[in-house]
Amino acid sequence: MYNFNTSIHRLLHDKLISSFTHHKLEALSLFTVGDIKAMGMEKLSAMPRIGKKIVYDVKHVFAAIKSQDPLLEVKRYCSDEVIQKMDICYAHLCENVEDGKEFQAKFPSSLEILKLICINESNLMEMVNNYPQAASCLYIYLVCLKSLILDDRNDFYYSVKDSAMQYRYQVGSKVLGMILYSHLSNKSRLLLESHYSVMEKFFGANDFIQLHPFIEDRLTYELGLSEIYSTRSLDKEFCYDIEFKLNHPLNSYYSFSLLTHFVDAYTSLDFEHSGQCTIGLFPFMSDKSVSFVTDFHQVNGYYPMFTLFSDYLQFGMWNEGRKVSLEYRGIGRKRKTSQELREEYHITPYILKNYLSHPMVKSTDPIILDKHWKCYDFLYEMPFIGFFSPICRSILEKERLQTDAIGLMELIFLRNPGYPSNKQFRKFESKNRFILVNARLFDTDEIAKLVTKMKELLAINRFTDEHYQASMFLKELDVQKLGGKEHFLSFFTYLMLETFGLEVDDEGGFVAERNKVSVTSELLEILKERGKPMRAEEMRDIFHRRCPAYRHLTVNTIRVYLNKMEGVKSVGLSGYYGLASWEHIYWGTMVDKIYEVLSLAGKPLPLSDIYQQVKVFFPNSTKSSMEGSMRLDARHRFKYDVERHAYVLVDHALYPPHIPAIKWLQEYGVSFCMGDKLPATELQVKRWGSMVLILSTITSVRIFIPCGIKKLLYLRQELSVFFILHANLFT
Repeated sequence: MYNFNTSIHRLLHDKLISSFTHHKLEALSLFTVGDIKAMGMEKLSAMPRIGKKIVYDVKHVFAAIKSQDPLLEVKRYCSDEVIQKMDICYAHLCENVEDGKEFQAKFPSSLEILKLICINESNLMEMVNNYPQAASCLYIYLVCLKSLILDDRNDFYYSVKDSAMQYRYQVGSKVLGMILYSHLSNKSRLLLESHYSVMEKFFGANDFIQLHPFIEDRLTYELGLSEIYSTRSLDKEFCYDIEFKLNHPLNSYYSFSLLTHFVDAYTSLDFEHSGQCTIGLFPFMSDKSVSFVTDFHQVNGYYPMFTLFSDYLQFGMWNEGRKVSLEYRGIGRKRKTSQELREEYHITPYILKNYLSHPMVKSTDPIILDKHWKCYDFLYEMPFIGFFSPICRSILEKERLQTDAIGLMELIFLRNPGYPSNKQFRKFESKNRFILVNARLFDTDEIAKLVTKMKELLAINRFTDEHYQASMFLKELDVQKLGGKEHFLSFFTYLMLETFGLEVDDEGGFVAERNKVSVTSELLEILKERGKPMRAEEMRDIFHRRCPAYRHLTVNTIRVYLNKMEGVKSVGLSGYYGLASWEHIYWGTMVDKIYEVLSLAGKPLPLSDIYQQVKVFFPNSTKSSMEGSMRLDARHRFKYDVERHAYVLVDHALYPPHIPAIKWLQEYGVSFCMGDKLPATELQVKRWGSMVLILSTITSVRIFIPCGIKKLLYLRQELSVFFILHANLFT
């Protein structure tokens, strides 16, 4: 163990520094690590003939001191029993001494004091120079520790002894006697009950005023003798002087050591009856957990082992790898992602992987072998444990663990070395979480196959929700490696919920939702739900709300789908669409309905009669609109009889047979122009779908007709009539 009192000669012997560095430091009268620290690295670097090699060696020494675990040095000189008793002493001082809270604030745990003794005993003195009340508690602690150490021929013992002597002169034996007196009289009364008769003979049973000075003098005497014996001094004269300092007449009646009784009173395991036995059983326990663990044991009859396990993992001066692993697992602290850990600790993914793969506990660790785990053995008989398992929520609430379900599952997994390999848990990674599966029942490779099969099934295009059964997977998988028939269904149910968010019923059935949208099916469904004709724009809005992923579909695209669908028809030229099965809908235009009315009548009808029959199907129409529609009919199917004031159907048999539009128009002296080309061919006119007509008689007039050639095929009358019919289109 290296500290600031370590000599540079030892550093050279342990090969922490080179002989060159050792020679240069000696030349500067730097003989210990403390001397180097007192000078400072900046001043040392500025010294002549001090190169980078010496600076590097010195920094390496400081890094070694900082990284070492003082607890290892403590265990070299203190047995587990001694450490256990000192934990009880610490708990006693914190709980039952008037100034215990201040003492606990300066020293959070017993091990912290032991570590400080190993690192640098001078710090122990410096920390409490301004806190005499905490110093009195520390003095009792050091006295008890010195009395318990059997091997008094080591540096650790002399550090404890020297610190105790300094505190003896600082706080005085009076404080020690007062604290001991208070403890023995008010709590256990061990001393008063053991020697009641002697007390009564000389002072009376309850004469504390006379008894207190005696205890003080007696302790002073025995402490002086212990110092003589510890140094193996045979100075009889000094021993004689110590004996004469104790002039109390009660001394001759005491056949036992009051100092030994004092140490036993503060370190005895009988102290566990006061509720602090957990400190002796679990010395690694944090101070915040003491009262909770004690109360938990009294109420439930067993200890919260996962709380204690969490404290065990967090205890001590862990290296960087352990800290990273704890933060990644979320044990006792905030969980961090891999990216966050790499950025905080400046490590590569490879180093991070090594940190996480390193085992945090071994099968030989005391916490793993602790007998109190027997109350949790039922966990390792469970087939699987997951994030949503009720047992996790129950343990978290009961033990008040500062973590989530995943952190608790990490603790369960880390406890694996305490059980045979066939009763341990294995991890199956599931998204950002994992599932603990019993190694005796489940094979993680087989579970991976099941998940792969499920992913393939869900990847199939489905235009509707499909119902499946869990039994369909058993044809290609080994059910015995999936928990057997007894546990397969329950595990499959949980796996589907954990991994895919699917609910499975009691019979193993589950529903896979559609993952593909059929535009035609959706449009048909929209029309069925509405029950009446709809415009394409309205259908588009409803479709986007139902299928947000298909927002790229435009109105024109939807019209294309509607026109191709057999079960959908357009309502004339109104822009409305409906189902062909609807019998209450008239699918033709208003002109078609007028033609139908006249055909069924078989005779000329006045406009009013036509209007009465047509408005049933076209309620928004008027007589003027009907009259205009018949006059502008492209097929020229209607003729107005002036004598009878009625409309009749035109007999097309009276007109010549079909003539191509271009040739027919050319007979009437009409030429065609496509841009600057005159005349245009029939093929060009058909390709363009529009034309410019130039009257041969009026060459200065050009009339643009934005209509296709197909519409011109219906022209059968004179050219003058053609211009009248299309006058509204001329520009």
